[in-house]
Amino acid sequence: MGKTPIADLGFHLSDGGSNGILLSTMFLCSTKLDSPGKVVGEIENPNYSYTNEQRIAAFWKQGTMYNESMAMIKQSNGSIYGTLLFVPTKINAVVDVYLKKEYKEGVDWVWEKGTNRIKWVKGSSIPYFTDDDLAGKGAPNYPNWSSDGRSLMGNCLYCVSAFLFEKQIAVSYTYDTKQVASEKIQYTTYQGDKLPKTVQKLKNNKDLKVLFYGDSIFSGCDASSMYNRAPFMPYMHKLIEAELQNHTKGKVQVDNIAVGGWTVQNGLTAINGGDPNPKAPIADYSKRYQGYDLLILSFGMNNGNTPIDEFKTVTKAIVDKIKAANPNLEVILVSCMNPNPRIGWDVNQKYQGAALKQIAQESKYSGYTAVVDFYAVHKSILQYKTFASTTGNNINHPNDWLIRVYAQNILAAMLK
Repeated sequence: MGKTPIADLGFHLSDGGSNGILLSTMFLCSTKLDSPGKVVGEIENPNYSYTNEQRIAAFWKQGTMYNESMAMIKQSNGSIYGTLLFVPTKINAVVDVYLKKEYKEGVDWVWEKGTNRIKWVKGSSIPYFTDDDLAGKGAPNYPNWSSDGRSLMGNCLYCVSAFLFEKQIAVSYTYDTKQVASEKIQYTTYQGDKLPKTVQKLKNNKDLKVLFYGDSIFSGCDASSMYNRAPFMPYMHKLIEAELQNHTKGKVQVDNIAVGGWTVQNGLTAINGGDPNPKAPIADYSKRYQGYDLLILSFGMNNGNTPIDEFKTVTKAIVDKIKAANPNLEVILVSCMNPNPRIGWDVNQKYQGAALKQIAQESKYSGYTAVVDFYAVHKSILQYKTFASTTGNNINHPNDWLIRVYAQNILAAMLK
């Protein structure tokens, strides 16, 4: 070792699921070992990488897509394939939803070069959907469930079990970022001028308290961590908290009070003290929104039949109420993803993004309100990918990949 002093004794161990580890070799190193940095998984392909930083990096800037979710679907002509958001220049890896098993090119899949299509190979171990699967054929009507976790809601599969998520494989690839513009993929631009206090707190290493408020999408349904299964993707608000923390030495705290099934009206009722109606009680949140610097607000999926003027009025009432308790509050308004077009719920959701932008442009709100029109982002993605590739329940929730895209867009509003 020469004269180099030994700084640390370092070794990495993995028990591979065994009951113990036999340590037969140790080694000395002159500097502290770097952490492997992998989020999860056992993929040994040298072209494959998936770190915490790569997981949250805005895809539209990178030129590399990390673990984009893709579902293969059997077509009426018998062909089986899935589609990516962009045409790759190189496929780095195709892996299972757990990020533990790699599917082999030529054995499990082939890429149609020059296209965004990856085809299933006869005998492949990659699972795929049929149209009957996605239509929920053979499943009992909701709220009843089959033994494999399927239900029929309208004319659509409703499912959060392995029957759905195991068919959502992950593809990592490189691509030319010029396609973002050529495909008209929507994404959120920096709006620091609307969030000057937030930006300054991060820049000056001051503590930042964030209130995350909305419906089931914001509460975290159906992140894999919710079910304690690999790859244990954190809830959306935790992704945002961790990335903001990476940009400051101050303490970042993101508190989530979102509730599944709530409408924007429920959200207002809760902060006004709740609803004592015993048949459908709404929680009392009157003491839970004080002391915050930033509000990230997203209701709308459950407001498909709410007139847009009412949606705007109630949204503004929520902002006004929380702003009154926090005079220096800044706000990010977020529209919801697209619901499954099969189920017919997409009534007024398509207009909510424009409504939120109108609120942010009003003189009362324009100095402290940014907007993430995620409906528009998701809509542009669905021009190239199937809904089944982006959903956690095949109805109205994002899967791990789309949760990441949500978080990337929210962060883009306040981080350059």
